[in-house]
Amino acid sequence: MLTTTALLLGLTPAATAGFEGRLAVQPARGSAGSHVEVRIECPAEEPFFFRPLLPVESMALAISGAVDPLRSTADLPATVRAVPSGRYSVSVRCEGRGGNGLIAYRTLTATFTVVPKAAPPSTPPQKPQVPRVPRGSVATGDGSVREGPRLPGER
Repeated sequence: MLTTTALLLGLTPAATAGFEGRLAVQPARGSAGSHVEVRIECPAEEPFFFRPLLPVESMALAISGAVDPLRSTADLPATVRAVPSGRYSVSVRCEGRGGNGLIAYRTLTATFTVVPKAAPPSTPPQKPQVPRVPRGSVATGDGSVREGPRLPGER
C-alpha cells in the first residue's frame, strides 16, 4: 500500500507531475527480532531534487543506517520490534529543493505486518530403550549387591 501526500510551496501538484516515489519494506511481514530492509525512492519531479529526510517513522521497526544527501534513494536495515501482532504504518518524508528557493515535501507511506513468532518444533517423546525400565540397584546390574551363594574366588 503506497500513499503519497504533498505540501508544495509555490507550485501546484499538477505542475510537478512525475514519478511519485515509493517506500517498501522487504519482506513485508516479520516477527520480533527479524531483519528487514526499508527501501526509499523519493519522487522525481521537475524542478525539484528530492532526498529522504530521516527518521523513518514506524512503531514496528527499529531503523538504522544513514542516507546519502546527494541521492534520492536509500536502503536502510531495520529490525522488527517486540510489538503486538498486526499491521503498522511506516513513513518517511522526502524534501525537494528547486530553483528560486522553492521547497516541496512528499510523505511516502507503506504498511508492515508483524506476525507472532513461530513456536519451535516440538520433538516427540523418546521411547525407552527397554520395554520395562529396571528399578533398584540389583535390577540395574551395577554389581554392588549380589544375592545368593558366593562363587569360588569371590570375596
